[in-house]
Amino acid sequence: MPVRSALLTSLMAISFASAATTTPARPGGAASASGALTAAPVPPAATVTPILNPGQTWVMQADPARTGWPAAGVIMTLGPYRKVGAASVKFTLSARPQGAATATDDLYYDPLDSDPEFIAGTRLVTRPGAAPLSVSCLVRTPHARVGEAQQGLLLTGNLFSREGTALAIRYLNGGSLGGQPTCTLTRTR
Repeated sequence: MPVRSALLTSLMAISFASAATTTPARPGGAASASGALTAAPVPPAATVTPILNPGQTWVMQADPARTGWPAAGVIMTLGPYRKVGAASVKFTLSARPQGAATATDDLYYDPLDSDPEFIAGTRLVTRPGAAPLSVSCLVRTPHARVGEAQQGLLLTGNLFSREGTALAIRYLNGGSLGGQPTCTLTRTR
C-alpha cells in the first residue's frame, strides 16, 4: 500500500509536537561536548522496533553539508520514545539551546502504516522572532546495521508545504531521489 498523504502529514505534525508527550527521560542524560544530548544507557533487552531502539546512536548528515550544520552531523542517542498509532514510534531528544536558537531532534519509525517502511530524522530549530527551520532525512526500507550509511531524501523548510509533502510521498512510494538534495542516516552504536 503506498504512503498516504495523511500519514506523512501526521509524521510532519509529530515533528512539531511537544517533547513533553514522550516517555520520561531516564536519569543521567547529559549534553556531550558536541552539544548532542545523550540519554542514559538503556539495557539492550529494551527492544522497541526492528530498526530503532533505546541506547542506539544515529548520525544524520546532509549531502552536501549545510551552512550551520554540525561538522560531525546531528548525533542522536535514542532514549525517550512514544508509540504513535498502531506500530510507529517516535524518539525525541530534549530541546537544547544553540546560541540564540533552540534545537530539537527526533527519529521516527513507521513500519506498518505505509509500504515500504521508513525512518525519518528531523532537526527543528527555533529562534525568537523567526519562523522555525526544519530539516528532515527520510530513508525508505531502512536497516539497523552499524556503520552503514543509508541515503535518503533531504527535506528543508516548511514540512507542511504541498511541494515538500509531494516530494516525500514520491520518494517513499518509488524510491527515486530525482535530483533532489540527499542525506544519510547512519547507526553508529
